[in-house]
Amino acid sequence: MNESARDAETDTILRELKRENAELREERKNLQRLVTEHNELLHLTSFVLNRVREAAYLLDETGRLVYVSEEACRTLGYSNAELLRMSVADIDPEWTLPVWTQEWSVLRAHGSRIIETTHLRKDGSSFPVQVNASHFEYGGKEYNLALARDVTERERAKHALRESEQRYRQVFDNVSDVLYLLEVTPEGRFRILEMNPIGVQSLGIPRAELIGKLFDEAVPKEITNVLLGKFQQCAQSGEAFDDQRTLELPTGPHHYRSTLIPVHDESGRVHRIVGIAHDMTAHHRTESLLTIQLELEAQFRRLAESTLDVICRYDRQCRLVYANSGLSTTLRKPLHELLGKTPIEHEPDGRYAQYQALLADVIETGTEHQIEVMVPDSGNGTRHHHVRLLPERGLQDEIVGALALGLDITARKEAELRLYASEQAFRAVVEHSPDYIARYDLSYRRIYANPALLSLMRLPASDVLGTTPAERGSFVDAARYMQQLQHVVETGMEVTEELPLRDASGRIRWGHMRIVPEFAPDGTVASVLAISRDIDDLKRSEQLFRTLTENFPDFIARFDCESRHLYANPAIARAFGAPQEAFIGKTPQELAPTADAEQNGRLEEAVRRAFVEGQPNTHEACWLTANGPRIFEVRHVPEKDAEGRVVSVLGIAHDVTRLRDIELALRDSELAFRTLAENAPDPIIRYDRDCLRTYVNPEFERISGMEAPKLLGKQAGQVPAATAEVARLTRAKLKGVMESGVAAKFELAWTKHGKSQCWNVHAVPEYNADGVVQSVLTIWRDISERKEAEQRLYESYDLLRELTSRRETAREEERKRIAREMHDELGQHLTALRMGASTLRLRFGHDNPALGEHVQKILLLADKTIQVVRNVVTSLRPAVLDAGIAAALEWLADEFSQNGETICRLRVPEESLELAEDRAIALFRIVQEALTNITRHAEAKEVFITLEQKGNDCLLEVRDDGRGFDPVAIRNKSFGLAGMKERVLMLGGALDVVSSPGNGTLIKVRVPVSVREEDFS
Repeated sequence: MNESARDAETDTILRELKRENAELREERKNLQRLVTEHNELLHLTSFVLNRVREAAYLLDETGRLVYVSEEACRTLGYSNAELLRMSVADIDPEWTLPVWTQEWSVLRAHGSRIIETTHLRKDGSSFPVQVNASHFEYGGKEYNLALARDVTERERAKHALRESEQRYRQVFDNVSDVLYLLEVTPEGRFRILEMNPIGVQSLGIPRAELIGKLFDEAVPKEITNVLLGKFQQCAQSGEAFDDQRTLELPTGPHHYRSTLIPVHDESGRVHRIVGIAHDMTAHHRTESLLTIQLELEAQFRRLAESTLDVICRYDRQCRLVYANSGLSTTLRKPLHELLGKTPIEHEPDGRYAQYQALLADVIETGTEHQIEVMVPDSGNGTRHHHVRLLPERGLQDEIVGALALGLDITARKEAELRLYASEQAFRAVVEHSPDYIARYDLSYRRIYANPALLSLMRLPASDVLGTTPAERGSFVDAARYMQQLQHVVETGMEVTEELPLRDASGRIRWGHMRIVPEFAPDGTVASVLAISRDIDDLKRSEQLFRTLTENFPDFIARFDCESRHLYANPAIARAFGAPQEAFIGKTPQELAPTADAEQNGRLEEAVRRAFVEGQPNTHEACWLTANGPRIFEVRHVPEKDAEGRVVSVLGIAHDVTRLRDIELALRDSELAFRTLAENAPDPIIRYDRDCLRTYVNPEFERISGMEAPKLLGKQAGQVPAATAEVARLTRAKLKGVMESGVAAKFELAWTKHGKSQCWNVHAVPEYNADGVVQSVLTIWRDISERKEAEQRLYESYDLLRELTSRRETAREEERKRIAREMHDELGQHLTALRMGASTLRLRFGHDNPALGEHVQKILLLADKTIQVVRNVVTSLRPAVLDAGIAAALEWLADEFSQNGETICRLRVPEESLELAEDRAIALFRIVQEALTNITRHAEAKEVFITLEQKGNDCLLEVRDDGRGFDPVAIRNKSFGLAGMKERVLMLGGALDVVSSPGNGTLIKVRVPVSVREEDFS
């Protein structure tokens, strides 16, 4: 029974399965039919969209292109396959991901929108489009159907219309005539529709108070009363007419010639009036001025014929167009022979060439000139004429010619010549006199001061002449001086006095003053001459000598021709313990200050030699003084009288004991220096201020392979194998040390026998006793081996950096490969697994709820696994990197901001930044590492990321307002910063980190956009 029951149950299950199979086959036929209908509909839709003029695009919610029409491919220049791999940002760079997301929400809310934007073709060109975007849902997904129409021609027409309107407005605003447009209202009144700036300026009413206002309300009544009748006449007759009127405007009366032109509407009624008014005021004023000019010309000719002066008028070509009778009399030629000719044509010998040149300059520049012209008279003499040349101007203030006014000054000229000869004789005496000489008029003002007086006052003649001693007399007692001048003028008696003079520096000088009256032919005092002779040297010389010698620390004595003392200063008396009087009248041998008779004999011989030769002489002496034995440098100087004869000899003895001790110490120091330098293992060289060698030690001789005599006196840098550049650099460094007085270190390198040599040079300034740099001592150390070691170290660093670069490149390639395989292989398998589980749930889940629930869990697990795979692929290499560095940084900023704790702001160029893949990946990883550090350590509220291009460099900045840190303290602890720096260095760029505790952090990166050729050289 159990067996039959099982068979029955089996039959039931089989029948049930057959029934389900039949239903599934029927359902598959229905699905195939629906798919066929759907495909036909899709083909029809595609056929229709391909026939419309607009380019059709179907986009999903992420901005990816799902469908494009043939017109879209033709317009953009891409193939259908290329476009389906692109997003909206690829054909419209302004529609970045954030913009698309925002606009998608707006489109979803409104259903459709019309947008004007710019599309980018494959060849890089752009063109304006009008996009009609429609939002719809299909199959549970949202789509956007965009129909884009090329509106290039429409935009070009708009631009042409704007240019035409701009040209019209430019003419309207800048024309010199008054232009206005009136509207004729139904009531027969006139409304101002437009008026150009010159019209607004003429009325003196703001434009805002005119445009749109009725003419009789906006314009003053005195103008309205004149023009309204003309407007009404034009509106009623419908014909244009001209008129001339004078209007009282704010700037005065103006005379206008106006034209009114009616404009008819479609019915033939005058509905506009165009007004054009030309200002004739200047023309009328010109006519009035011409009348006045003719009257003035007649008056001028009457005046010119009545005067004794010569008056000439010339045109712009310097031709004589008018002259009064005075010119004919002066030149002794008929006037008709002179008219129409230039001054040079009057006398071909060239005597009037300068006159004509000045005449031409007056006509050219409008500058007045004066000249004296000499004209032969009727005898053998010459007449002198002072001619004033003036420009003549026309009605518009333009220069139309020149006017010459000549005055005969022959008599005055002859008087001036006589006076000049007399004055020259006086000046020949006083100009070269060493005395101070001044001449005063009767108002006690200086009318002359000789060079000696000006030199004493240290003032130019322009500041002295015309002044009184009270105004410019700081060198004398002004009140006393003025009394003496007044006494001479009133009494006519000479005054003589010795008085102190004070020069411009305030120094007092003694002078002998003599004030003498100068008389006119009638015997009265006409002027006063003051003569002062400087006797300061004579008066002070003895006093100065005594003061100097009495207080001078050196020994000073005066000798006669027998070597006897005439004078001995206190310093000698103190040194030898004897009064000054004990030396007078005695020779050195008689005084015997030392037991060395030979030395005293040399002193007396030196004094006698100075008398005979008349030249100073010098020698040394050693005397036993109160301070012990001292060494003196003795100099004997002959003293001469006014005739050059030697009258005495002055002996000066200067204590040089300390100087000799210093010289001895210096010799010892030099000996010690040479001992050290001669045995030093490094080359040592001394240079003078001309960069010439003054000393070289044996080590330098050995290295250079030359002996000291061949090296000394040569320019710095002149050694075997050294290049001219090395010599130039050496001299420049030495001169810098000499000028600054600061020691310097520098390196020099050259090649000798095929081997590179490198030297470290230490240059030290050497000073003389006055603190002036007199030489430079240089110590040279051979650092060739150290430089070779450094070079090998740099090469190892470069190799290590290259290996690191290759490792990073390999890692990125491996990440890319793994991400691709996971996406393509594992992603497909997981998708297939999910579809199979979904099919299982659809087929058996309805009848077996437990199985459906279990399959649902499998589907959820598959979804999570797919998401994990996506996250892993993204972490290995985000797909957004394929869209460029800007899109990658936008994605990274959005991901970082999703935590809600820190706001990330990004600024990238509007235009696409083209970077090589390795450089884009490096910048992406640097920003990724920086954001990771900010999340872990910074506690920042805001992060700012900036990417821009300057020249051939790409500049990246990441800045936060977090805790900050000390870059020096963590330099050897932060592997993240070290990794960032290595990435930048591998690309030939630079990275800078600026931070401090509490002040946030700024990371600056500079990377070349492209690799230059010299980077591989």
